[in-house]
Amino acid sequence: MYKINEDLSIYVTRGDTVLFDVKANTDDGTPVTFMPGDLVRFKVYKKKKADDVVLQKDFHIPTATQKVQIYLSKEDTKIGEVISKPVTYWYSVALINSDNEEQTIIGYDDETGAKTFVLLPEGGDKQEEDTEQEVIPPENVDNEIDINSLRPITNQAVARLEARLQAGIDAMTDKYVTPEFFGAIGDGEADDTEAIQKAVDSLGEGGTLNFCANEKRYKLTSRISITNKKRIKIVNGKFDNSDNTSDCGFVVNNSDNVTFEDCTFIKGQQIILLYTCSNVFVNRCTFIETGYGIIQQDGYVSNNVNITNNRAFNLQNDFIECNCEVNAPSENWTITGNIYKRDLTDLDPSAVECRFFGATDCSNIIISNNIIEGARGDGAIHFEDCGNNAIIANNVIKNCNGYGYIVIFTSRRVLIENNIFENETGLNVPFIFATYSDLETSRPDETKIVISGNTFNGNKTQNDPLHLYALSDTIIVDNNVFNDIGVMFDNGQMKKMVFRNNVVHCAKFLNYDGGTNSSQAFIYDSVFSNNKIYGEVVITYNSNGNTCKRLNFNNNEFLNNVSIDSVEDCIFHDNFFSEGKTLSFDTQVYYSKRMYAYNNFVVNGGRIADAMSGT
Repeated sequence: MYKINEDLSIYVTRGDTVLFDVKANTDDGTPVTFMPGDLVRFKVYKKKKADDVVLQKDFHIPTATQKVQIYLSKEDTKIGEVISKPVTYWYSVALINSDNEEQTIIGYDDETGAKTFVLLPEGGDKQEEDTEQEVIPPENVDNEIDINSLRPITNQAVARLEARLQAGIDAMTDKYVTPEFFGAIGDGEADDTEAIQKAVDSLGEGGTLNFCANEKRYKLTSRISITNKKRIKIVNGKFDNSDNTSDCGFVVNNSDNVTFEDCTFIKGQQIILLYTCSNVFVNRCTFIETGYGIIQQDGYVSNNVNITNNRAFNLQNDFIECNCEVNAPSENWTITGNIYKRDLTDLDPSAVECRFFGATDCSNIIISNNIIEGARGDGAIHFEDCGNNAIIANNVIKNCNGYGYIVIFTSRRVLIENNIFENETGLNVPFIFATYSDLETSRPDETKIVISGNTFNGNKTQNDPLHLYALSDTIIVDNNVFNDIGVMFDNGQMKKMVFRNNVVHCAKFLNYDGGTNSSQAFIYDSVFSNNKIYGEVVITYNSNGNTCKRLNFNNNEFLNNVSIDSVEDCIFHDNFFSEGKTLSFDTQVYYSKRMYAYNNFVVNGGRIADAMSGT
């Protein structure tokens, strides 16, 4: 509880939140515009001791405005030790401009004296303060207080303080409401859906529905609709739907600038459902055993979606999903700083997929600085038919199952950079699975997948950590480290790969040996350069007639044997081998055409004899 009285005294229960707006007018009544670079400082200090500050908060001005919102959190108002009787402090509000010049807006002056900030005991006990008089908040409080008649200290600015009171519906404004205004109980048993819907409906532009971060748990039995709204915030709510398996979250439709912040969602389905909207922010929320966390409905468009610093534990479906249509893609999604974890005993890939992020037909996606563990299905991160510019950077992705840790279908211009991949499960799952459903007809004009600066930690039996199948144009793999890999490339199908500056700890590097997958096994138009490769290289006869073509191996360091035949237009030059290792370059096999080996060396063994096949 808090109250702001006509004399500008503030009464607040210790541990509660406070929210009000400050305006200032010049001497002639013209509203003052706060400018970028200014800040408004709210300060609480001990009586008659301006230097003994107990609370100070600065509110920076990002854009020009005539109103500054002052917000004190429950932690801010927990001043000092727990109290059993009211304690009176003084407070002030000051404007500090970009030149560091300070003007007092509200504070002590000769006519009205000090402005008091009275801290009440938690629980609402009314006892005498350690002063001569009993502190009793006034009964009658207006919901808007005009202080233009007060004389400011500097004579350069006066203030108008708009108190937002929690005294009933008539005292509310479109800025700040709580669900209790509309009858919410918050005991986890009573159905609070109708009350919360009424609270949302009451909000105008710029409104906040604040659940005050108390210990209450609110029960929903159906979706809360946020429709045709702007600048709406849902903050500090805890929603417990443990006995409800239906869709019982929030749906955002035809709205702009909607924020969910510091909320907790326990179980329930489709927690935040997006239709046509823009500028959606989900910050510092926690999702526990829910179904879908944040989902873009099929066929609609949501642009500029920011999902940051959230926690998701043991979700039963995807955490984030963006489903669009090719002629109406969503754009500009940023997903950063989140933690997603699932129980590692529940990694059955045939069960309902539980992905960190899945996208269809969307562009300009940034996924960075997340921790992802235990996803299953068709990729912890999944792109399908996506357009331009996806960045997956600086994430830790661990112990997933299914098609791969990152799965890319018919998508282009994807950067996978500076991530750490971990496989401690013993499962043979590709770290990156990139392919097309139809090699000849479904490929976009350019692929340009870049895999750079990553660390891939396998489990020694893991094969094909990069499953790059039927790609049509350039894929670049550079400056990565691969540890504890079984077979790096195992009878797959790749085109136009540049593999350079990598360190590969593996049993085998290339294993194109005419095995069971030989009907699909070939590499075309690829370059392997400046790598350090610990595993054996084998490219040999393929009874199905698929031959590796147009390969260039140069300036690599091989720490194992290399055996190559059955290739066309292969150049092998300026490579170095560890002592005792050999290069076997068979020029006699029928499928070998135009193979060249020259200027290769063995450490302490001299130059390897040059070799060349016929045409």
